[in-house]
Amino acid sequence: MNDKIYYLIIAAVVIIGIGIRVWQFGSVPGGFNQDGAMAAVDGKAIADYGTDRFGTWLPAHLYAWGYGQMSSLLSYLIAIFVKFFWTDSYNSPFASAHYEYCRRRVLFIFYS
Repeated sequence: MNDKIYYLIIAAVVIIGIGIRVWQFGSVPGGFNQDGAMAAVDGKAIADYGTDRFGTWLPAHLYAWGYGQMSSLLSYLIAIFVKFFWTDSYNSPFASAHYEYCRRRVLFIFYS
């Protein structure tokens, strides 16, 4: 396959992925996922107090479901939105969508 067609296919997949993510933003998917809600709680605690919900100051790895298995990047992104904008139910999905977009861009650059 020629390189131009390959990049067009990849660009189309990225645009479709972004379109699906922002289509009916805030209502699709409905409600909060438990992992997203946990990241939002940690993000709010980091923004307000500089600790996670257990009191660990500026954690590098967050505790999820009783043991450390949750990446802290999403919680820190949510903390930025909480600190500089507002606290409501759109911050967590907006930060999550931004995180996914950046992750896809990094993977695209890394694998191309």
